[in-house]
Amino acid sequence: MCFSYQKSKVIGIDISDKLITLARKNHPNAEFYVMDFEKTAFENSFDIGSILSIMYKKNLDSFLKELRRILKKNGFIYCCFTSC
Repeated sequence: MCFSYQKSKVIGIDISDKLITLARKNHPNAEFYVMDFEKTAFENSFDIGSILSIMYKKNLDSFLKELRRILKKNGFIYCCFTSC
């Protein structure tokens, strides 16, 4: 994870129980939730949205609308694209 736990509250979301279990083990100071990112329980909650697997989203428009909804005003998005 690239964000400092001392200066930031880090929250991770994934639809996979297995990946969340692994993330909790490797990053015990962060919070992780199993949920569909297109329908989160958050609203206007984040200063930064960091996305590592945006190219795997089936409904990119819905995904980006949800990200915009949960970001605070003037929040920003950090996207990482990888080649397979």
